Amino acid sequence: MDPISRQFIRVVRQRAENQPEAVLRSRLILLEGYVSIVLNAILAVVKGAIGWLSGSIALLADAVHTLADCITSIVLVVGAYISRMPADREHPFGHGRVEHIVTIVIGMLLGVAAFEFGLESASRILNPAAVDAPNWALIAVAGTVLIKLWNSFFAKALAAETGSQAVEADFWHHMTDVWATLLALIGMLSGRFGLHALDGWMGLGVSAILFWVAWKIIRGASDPLMGLAPTQDELDEVRKLAMSVPEVRDIHDVVMHRYGELKLISLHAEVSAALTAWQAHNVAERVQQEVSQGRHGSVTVHVDPVNDAHPCYEKVKQLLEEIVAQTDEVETFHDLRLIGEQDSFAVVFDVTTREERSAELEAKLDHYFSERLRAAIDRIVSVSVNIEPPYTFTAHPEER
Repeated sequence: MDPISRQFIRVVRQRAENQPEAVLRSRLILLEGYVSIVLNAILAVVKGAIGWLSGSIALLADAVHTLADCITSIVLVVGAYISRMPADREHPFGHGRVEHIVTIVIGMLLGVAAFEFGLESASRILNPAAVDAPNWALIAVAGTVLIKLWNSFFAKALAAETGSQAVEADFWHHMTDVWATLLALIGMLSGRFGLHALDGWMGLGVSAILFWVAWKIIRGASDPLMGLAPTQDELDEVRKLAMSVPEVRDIHDVVMHRYGELKLISLHAEVSAALTAWQAHNVAERVQQEVSQGRHGSVTVHVDPVNDAHPCYEKVKQLLEEIVAQTDEVETFHDLRLIGEQDSFAVVFDVTTREERSAELEAKLDHYFSERLRAAIDRIVSVSVNIEPPYTFTAHPEER
């Protein structure tokens, strides 16, 4: 990171001292937006003046493109202000997802810029025209490239600091302006070497790259809106925090929703069936406290009592482990319950599967596990298998 960017960030951090992390993040996003708006406005005027004085149509078009970059930064600033608004009656989970919408808008604007870039490049190939620009104009344009390049990497640094997809998208939009200005500079030089169509061919290549980046940005921002699975690191952290409560034997059925910085987490915690309702409730409260402090979210805990004092519990558990290891459709089982006495009892448990959940699959597994378990233990009167829905997790998301 360059010294100027580092100083900007240091000042914002000092002014946001003792403030929540979300406030610092919002201010850094606003900083990128404001700096970009000011620089783009100045550069648009400078490029327009040089283009008019030198007679470069490409540079005049690039000046308009630079001015259009102000729009993406304005969208970014507006989105940052909306996302920091507190929750209200209509939006009880806050406005954090506005950032994803802003990112999609910037991605779409980047796609439009890529399309226009491609058209302009094709036009230069079909109608090549060299511009005999004076040396001072070339030097001035090269200077604007350096300034815009700094602006781009400033946005990249703040994207890394904040983890903001919108700022990352704004970085790529700034880079399109860098490439556009470089192509204009090549066009201004091409007449001196007789390579009048070179910038057009290069422009088509850049346009293709921009389309790919725009698609990547839009897809990356759309996924959180539709609902992303928790990462393995998130699952590991939730498990570690929940298991730090001594009475918790295992956890499963983790569900996570994201609303910007806010996370809503629910999970099932297995505890001994010997605990009283009051004791189990206290365990749930402690798990909620541990996980919410670690994940900065709201946590709901459902307690599953494990009746491992049943005389047949360990034998049934061992049998299930062997059967699951031999079954292609099933990944794991949990929440094993033995209902009844030693001489006559029902077996109930949940499974995660590799196939999509369906009534047919559930009936098939009921029949399969019932045959295997009842053949081994004739005191089992019934077996019930519940397939977990795809939005709950007990293992790595890629294994589901």
